[in-house]
Amino acid sequence: MHGCKNLTSDLIMFYPSLNPNLPKLSKNHPMHSLTVVIPAFNEALTITQVLNETLSALRIHFSRYEVVIIDDGSTDQTSDLVRKIQQTNPASIRLFRHQHNLGIAPTFEHLFSLARMDFVLDLSADGQVSPTEIISKIKPLLNQYDIIVCRRKDKHYGLYRSVVSAGYRYLPKWLFGIDLYDPGCAKCTRRAIRQKIPTVSKGIFKEAERCLRAIQQHSCKLTTVTINIMPTSKRGQGAKLSLVFAALTDLTRFWLALRFNNRKARTQ
Repeated sequence: MHGCKNLTSDLIMFYPSLNPNLPKLSKNHPMHSLTVVIPAFNEALTITQVLNETLSALRIHFSRYEVVIIDDGSTDQTSDLVRKIQQTNPASIRLFRHQHNLGIAPTFEHLFSLARMDFVLDLSADGQVSPTEIISKIKPLLNQYDIIVCRRKDKHYGLYRSVVSAGYRYLPKWLFGIDLYDPGCAKCTRRAIRQKIPTVSKGIFKEAERCLRAIQQHSCKLTTVTINIMPTSKRGQGAKLSLVFAALTDLTRFWLALRFNNRKARTQ
């Protein structure tokens, strides 16, 4: 079996085709299923288009799928618009709502805990990326890779966001020797990675830490797909100074934890 050593029992539970007691499947007919998770905060202008396009792409490429949306305390009609689409797709859409805005990191953690399919893909609700493009590009790779990172062809960033984005990519690469390419973009991973790998990070760096641990400690395989992105007037949450400082704190915490564990292992 390829990739993700030491997660075998979890992966068998989450990915039944890996069970050695089940008939082997042809690579041309894998039994993959996909959960698409979407955090939404005041996305009434784009959520209908994003959700309808996501459902259309999933119908084409997957026989088993679900879309899980968390409205993170929106003050507009985001939830009402999702419910309208949910009425005609009750088995495919699960909607949850936070009474107050908790922020992107807690919302993603909640979303990941709700996923039920073999793989989990996170998408934004702002319409910057095409669900059709992403889903069609990741589907052929699910039988070979455990982590698929979407790489934005052109980020349309100014100087400040370019510096922040470079830091998110190159600091982990320098410290841990692993290139996550575009950590702030959409990713598709095995559900076990997002639900079973513990982290010391507290904020938005959790997702990067999980991927780093999956590759370092469980031999998971990573690849990338290049996607197009539309410009937006919204400022990405990952560029907020408070989140940048939180990510740097988590990065340091993770690096120190690894050094401590490695030193401890050498003395045993």
